Amino acid sequence: MLPKKLFLPLGGGEELKERIKGALLISKYLEAHLEVLRVENAQTRPGAADFFAPDYLVKEMSQITDKLEKGVTEKYKEVFKEACDELDIDITQEVVNEEKATASLLIDRGHRGELVAQYSKLCDMVIAVRPPENIPTATFQAAVLHSGKPVMMIPRVLNAFDPSRIIILWNASTEASRAIDGAMPFLMRAKEVMIVTRKNTEGIKPTVAQLQKYLSFHGINAQYEIVIPTKTPGEALLKKAIDGGYGLIVAGAYGQNRIRESVFGGFTTYMLEHTTIPLLTAH
Repeated sequence: MLPKKLFLPLGGGEELKERIKGALLISKYLEAHLEVLRVENAQTRPGAADFFAPDYLVKEMSQITDKLEKGVTEKYKEVFKEACDELDIDITQEVVNEEKATASLLIDRGHRGELVAQYSKLCDMVIAVRPPENIPTATFQAAVLHSGKPVMMIPRVLNAFDPSRIIILWNASTEASRAIDGAMPFLMRAKEVMIVTRKNTEGIKPTVAQLQKYLSFHGINAQYEIVIPTKTPGEALLKKAIDGGYGLIVAGAYGQNRIRESVFGGFTTYMLEHTTIPLLTAH
């Protein structure tokens, strides 16, 4: 099934239009709808200082916060429309039964992590933009950890999206299998698919040969190579992807004891910090 609804949670920071355009490029490639979420911060519980401040002052501060949040939201709306106009993508909340990309901007208020986790469950694929300073934010972690969906990690600036050549990291893990399942719409349209694995995992079942046969049922003729790993997890794969000019990396998301609530493992952390190529992952 082709993804028809993508979800992009927008956090703070710079490159606002660039982040939106990167996600729109993917939705345009898939001819899918992109739902962009902007969460306005809301003070849901009093802070320590509020217990000592008079009621009128607390109310005034709340009104100032609301005004600032509304101002930021108006900026998001403006930039969102500019990005859609530049890529000739219609803005609509309705379901369009045509082979074309559409987009909508959703505004909600509350705890960002909780809302991202909720909305991301009702999509076919989450697009997670690399967070500022490469440190996973609450928005990023909620999108990756709680959606239960394939996640496309993209750099903050993505000027083109061309997944015609795809590289897969295979180690026979459940995460890698889920990532391949999520990447199937891209794999079936790719001109070249390369599977890479390490020598010590080549014979682990399901083997690379078995994966190749599975992909052939979908009309995918995949080649494979053995890569020599370095001491840094992910480094050899990324070098292979960059040197080979691949447009998409497919790999499972791994952590210490898989993925914990706020701990990403060495492979995922390295890719998050260094890749300039979109990474489709799952956990």
